[in-house]
Amino acid sequence: MRIGFLGGSFNPIHCGHIAIARQALQEFSLDKALLIVAAEPPHKEIAFHVKSEERFQMLERGLEGEQGLEASDIELKRAGKSYTYDTARLLRERCTNAELFCIVGADMLFDLPTWYRAEELLREVSFIGFARGGEARDVREAADALTRRYGARVFLSQTSGPELSSTEIRKRVYMGKSVCGMLPGAAERYLYEKGLYMPAEIRGMQEKLRRALNEERYAHTMGTVRAAAYLAERYGADPEKARLAALLHDCAKVKKEEMLAYLEYFGACPYGYAKRSPSILHGPIGAEVARADYGVTDPEVLLAIANHTACSEGMGVLEKVVYLADKIEPTRDYAGVEETRAAAEQSLDDGVLACMDYVLKFLTENKREIDPCIYCAREYIRKQNKR
Repeated sequence: MRIGFLGGSFNPIHCGHIAIARQALQEFSLDKALLIVAAEPPHKEIAFHVKSEERFQMLERGLEGEQGLEASDIELKRAGKSYTYDTARLLRERCTNAELFCIVGADMLFDLPTWYRAEELLREVSFIGFARGGEARDVREAADALTRRYGARVFLSQTSGPELSSTEIRKRVYMGKSVCGMLPGAAERYLYEKGLYMPAEIRGMQEKLRRALNEERYAHTMGTVRAAAYLAERYGADPEKARLAALLHDCAKVKKEEMLAYLEYFGACPYGYAKRSPSILHGPIGAEVARADYGVTDPEVLLAIANHTACSEGMGVLEKVVYLADKIEPTRDYAGVEETRAAAEQSLDDGVLACMDYVLKFLTENKREIDPCIYCAREYIRKQNKR
């Protein structure tokens, strides 16, 4: 059996890691490739102090459905730093007759002689090197030098992995920017729901919100944060404002008795459509809760929270982003959601109009009363687009 292994902090796993592991399977006829989470990497500190268990959970989710790729916690089950030599020795004990291949970035071949017990490691396993795009040094020369000096078996892939980095993903999440397509969807969902790489203030709000909402509502909320990040970046809204508004858009989506308590506390007296259909009140009441309980003072953010249910004439970009993100976030699976997502790819207004049309169709077919505000908002957008 031929077994490859790719080690790293996986903080977080991204599509580049998976592309390299897939290519190694195919190009070097491996039976399987293990992606091994380092508990304590010997040469660096774990950014954001993400726990090894959380990084392993992200890795497992990221590999769901991947044939021949497995997440391994072999390094998490032993104490101390995660040296490749120790990992290779453990794998050899478990897979006595297997041929082992250590998968690395080709630039690491230059530093291999400095690794812990390098000479023994190079005799124990073969190495597969993947060049990075724009690699200036001659990795072939480094591979040949290892062969001459140690008798090492070093193979170089004919391809390079995509230009992605965990550092860039962490940075983008921290800034509220989208990481859609940079890591597997299931890993991205885990990252957001755990609040990894978020600013401390946002994480504090998130934990408070988690306690206030049920599990399904919380998952929807973090899906909305993901969708809002994507739409904000695509259509020019402030990413941090979009994140905050999306995070708190359903902070008042609570049980009826709690909603009534909010109405009394804020002295709100609904009338007209809102009185007959109180479910839409979690938008405007949510803006009050965001102000009073979460300390939000930005008027744009509060307006986006308030108007994500009923819409308003003259909606701004941030309002549209939150309104649409709420309806197309990844956990939504209603009939028509794919059409709305497709429309959102054409333009922000196309997505919002498609969403409004779906809402109107649903209410009409179910003989439900329709809020007149949606007609005003819809007509306003249509007129603006004609201009």
